[in-house]
Amino acid sequence: VSTNVGICATPLDVRFEPTARVRGTVSVAGSGNAGSQTIQMWKPGASFRDPKNRPVLAATDDEGNFDVRWVAPGSYALKVEAKGHPDFAQDVDVVAGADQRFDVELQPAAPTGNLIIALKSDSGTYAGSVRVHAASEGAHPSIVGQNVAWNAATGAGRAEFPTLERVVHHLDAVAADGTPVSPANITAEPDGRTIEFLVHDRTAMSELLFDVRDVKTNEVVLFERILVRIPGADDPRAVSVDKKTLRTRLPTAPRYSIELRAHGYLPLLTEIAYSADTGPIVLRPKQGFGVEVHAVDGADHDLALVRILLDGHDCGATDAKGLLNVELDAEPTALKAVLQGWHMTDRSDPDPQTGRIRAWMPWLRVVMQRDGP
Repeated sequence: VSTNVGICATPLDVRFEPTARVRGTVSVAGSGNAGSQTIQMWKPGASFRDPKNRPVLAATDDEGNFDVRWVAPGSYALKVEAKGHPDFAQDVDVVAGADQRFDVELQPAAPTGNLIIALKSDSGTYAGSVRVHAASEGAHPSIVGQNVAWNAATGAGRAEFPTLERVVHHLDAVAADGTPVSPANITAEPDGRTIEFLVHDRTAMSELLFDVRDVKTNEVVLFERILVRIPGADDPRAVSVDKKTLRTRLPTAPRYSIELRAHGYLPLLTEIAYSADTGPIVLRPKQGFGVEVHAVDGADHDLALVRILLDGHDCGATDAKGLLNVELDAEPTALKAVLQGWHMTDRSDPDPQTGRIRAWMPWLRVVMQRDGP
């Protein structure tokens, strides 16, 4: 009963639904105590945005013990994601009125190593902001970043990743002001080695200014992203345009390729000629909805030939890179991914049970898993 105001002529029908109590301990195989962790219990189709079917979250104490009361009966996926350990997931059935125990044993943390990052610049005096990223391969890929600290006396920069999982990592260094850094990407295992990057601060640079307006109304368009690349450049990475200043800085080139994404507008892909006399770069997107769907398997490998249906309309299949770009007149509300012998998992942006898109964005990620055990 939500509210009861005034005199009620008829008796109220109040019913109490039985719940359950769920207890247990999170430990680490071979070493015992896992410390403070967070227990997650997910019903099929659960979402933080669904007030009627949100996941149950509970923190353990310092000894790893948890005690969750008033849990609605039903089937749940019991999960624990502990830093440095493989994720734990187990299907459990919660029985009404029961006091149940589900213990969680995490696998030991993977061995770790370190990488040292050393930077120099062409001039020997560069001291701008540079951030180095390390993206891991393996069953649990992750991306971490470190800011470079510059030594004014030597002109050298340094950063360190002290505890990386002992798997292959892809490293890149990005200067905040757009100054090019080489190499574009380095692959290495964290075995204590030193990785060297060079900042090309003597490269001629250009500052690009953008003017983004609706093609029909001429009103300013608030965009999700504008990416700018130099066609045919050795470094294929794109530079983002600042949303506040509408500016970006790149090495000077005769032409730039531009990609614009904005909510409620079709994607705009164009290439422009550029010179020192070029004024603001004018972009005029058309209203509509552009969706990029990226299908991957559980190990985040691109998955081709996944057929995508948006609001029941067959939009085609993903390509060899797992991508499918779709242009729509209206914002989609549901997605279904079809590949024989596979099903969509709850790591996907759409709900795997209902297909409902839980958080709208121009890029939707679909994670597929093979059927069966």
